[in-house]
Amino acid sequence: MKYCKECGHPLKKGASFCSECGTSIETNLDNPRTNSSSTSTANPNHVPKKKWTKKQKVVAISTSIAIILLLIGYQIGSTLTDKNRIIENFGEAILDEDNDKLSTMLHSKDSRLEIATDDIDHLLDYLNDNPSYYNFVMDSLKKQADSYENGETNNFDDSVFFLEKEGKTAFLFDRYQINIVPFYFNVATNMEDAKILLNGEEIATADSDSYELEYGPVLPGVYELKSEYSDEFAMLENSYDLELMNPSNQNSYAELPLYGENVKLSSNFEDIASNVTYYVNDTEIQFNESDDNQFGPVSLDGSITSYATLQFPWGEVETEKITIEDNSVYFVADSVLETIKSDVMDAIHTHAQDWSDAYNDLDNSLFSNVTDPLLEVYTEDISDIKSNEKKWVGSYDKSIIDLDSFDLSLKEDTYMAYVDASLYFNSTIVDVEEDDVATTENHYDREYEFIYDNESSSWLINNYNNLFWGFNADNVQELSATEE
Repeated sequence: MKYCKECGHPLKKGASFCSECGTSIETNLDNPRTNSSSTSTANPNHVPKKKWTKKQKVVAISTSIAIILLLIGYQIGSTLTDKNRIIENFGEAILDEDNDKLSTMLHSKDSRLEIATDDIDHLLDYLNDNPSYYNFVMDSLKKQADSYENGETNNFDDSVFFLEKEGKTAFLFDRYQINIVPFYFNVATNMEDAKILLNGEEIATADSDSYELEYGPVLPGVYELKSEYSDEFAMLENSYDLELMNPSNQNSYAELPLYGENVKLSSNFEDIASNVTYYVNDTEIQFNESDDNQFGPVSLDGSITSYATLQFPWGEVETEKITIEDNSVYFVADSVLETIKSDVMDAIHTHAQDWSDAYNDLDNSLFSNVTDPLLEVYTEDISDIKSNEKKWVGSYDKSIIDLDSFDLSLKEDTYMAYVDASLYFNSTIVDVEEDDVATTENHYDREYEFIYDNESSSWLINNYNNLFWGFNADNVQELSATEE
C-alpha cells in the first residue's frame, strides 16, 4: 500500500491524485530512491506530523465561530429574558410614560381585555398621582422575581401586576412576562332611557327604571362613570369615580341614581273649568289620575316655561307663561273673570233698565234677563203695588259696579257669577190717582247673583242680597242710563 507523502492518506491503485488532500501522485513518486532510503534510515517509531488541510481549517474556523456565537447568543438571551431586566424596563416605561412600550409589555390571561395605547392613560394617571403606589408595584414585582429564583410559590394577591413564567424562549430560557388583572364592575341607575358613560364614552342605555349592567374587562385605573338623562324638559346627570387599582376592587358596584324634580301645576278656577290643559315649553302635558297634576323630571334652572288653558262654556282662557323655578307652579287666571265682566255688567245695566220699565208699567213680562225664581219675586212685588192701588213712577239713572268684587263658582254643574253693584233710580211710589209726581234719588246697594244659561249663552240674574255694610269701592265702573 502506498501513502501520500503530503497527508499520509492511503493511495488508491491507479489514482492520479490523493483523494484526501489532492496532491499529485507523481509528486509522491518522485525520487523513489531517496524516499526509500529515507524510509529505511528513519526512526521506525517516528510518526510524521500531519498538516491541516484547507477543508479542515474551514471546518475548524466555522466551528469556533459557531461556538462563540452560541455563547454570545446565550448571554444575550439570558439578559433579555432576565426577570429583573424585564421589571426594570417596565418601571422605566412607566416613568417615561411610554404608552407604546407599556402596551407591548403588559399581558392578560383574559383574551377579551384589549390593551391599547390609549387605555394605558388611565393607569398612568393613577401612578403619576400616587407615587407611592409606583414603589409598591415595583417592590411587589421584585419580590415575585425573588420567589421564582428561590423556587417558592408566587402568591401576591394584593397587586394588580404579577410576574408570571410563560414557557421558554429558544427552548433554553424561561420566559417571563408581566400580567395585569382585568377588572369587571357593575353599574346601576333608576331611570329608563338614561345613558351610562365610561370616561365620556357611552357604554349602555337603561331599558328600565331598575337597570343594572356588568361591564368589563377594563385595565386597572381610575374611571369616571356617569349616568345622563335628557329630554325637552330636563337634563339630569350623576357621576361616580371608580377606582380599580386593587384586586379587592373586583366586581365593584356603582349606583348612579337620577333624581329629577317633579313639578305640580295648578290654577285658580281649575276646579270649575270644564277642561284644563297644561303646557310645558308649548307641549301639552298628559296627566294620569294618580299624578295629581305632577310631572317630571324637569329642570328648575329657568330654562322651562309653562302655561295653562281653561275651557268654559263662554270661551277659552289662556294664562300668562311662567318660568318654572320651583316644585310648584300656580297660575292665576285673572282673565277668567275678565271674560265675564263685560257680559255681567251689561246684564246689570239691562236689568236696571228692565226694572224701571217693568215697574213703571207694572208688567213683569218686561224683565228680559232674570231667572224664574227672581221673576216670581218681582211678580209678587208688582202684584202688591197693584193691590194697594199704588204705582211706581221713576227712571233708571246709572249703575256703579265694583270691579274687584267679581267671583265665579260652579254649583251642581251650573256656573254662577257674583258682583257688587249700586243701582241709582229717580223714583217714588204714589197713589194711582196722582198725576203730578216728584221723584227722589234712590240707590240700591246689592250683591247680584248670576247663572250662566247654556241655551241662550248668556248670564241671567238669579238673586240679589242687600249690602248692609254699604257699597264702598275704589275700583269701579259706571254705566249711565243713556248708554246702550
